[in-house]
Amino acid sequence: MANKCKEFYTASEKALQLSLYSTYPEKMARHFLAKERLRLGNRSAAYLCKVFSCSPKRIYAGLKELETISSSQTVVNYGKQRVAGGGAKKKKSRM
Repeated sequence: MANKCKEFYTASEKALQLSLYSTYPEKMARHFLAKERLRLGNRSAAYLCKVFSCSPKRIYAGLKELETISSSQTVVNYGKQRVAGGGAKKKKSRM
């Protein structure tokens, strides 16, 4: 027996949402999914995962980020995706 999710979008809405979602950078996409999860209500996460081919972790990470943003009243910078100074450190040459 297949797991049948409730359909929240019509076919035209789904196409529009997918076209918008495909243009978003990673952070904005997480926040978009989180906002859709809040807008659509309970049991919508599985449907969103199916429509946007993402994991539930991505949606819940976006929800957590939105909570911290709203509690700290910060403005989100969607232009900068990486933390300064992150990643592997450069090796110093021995001469």
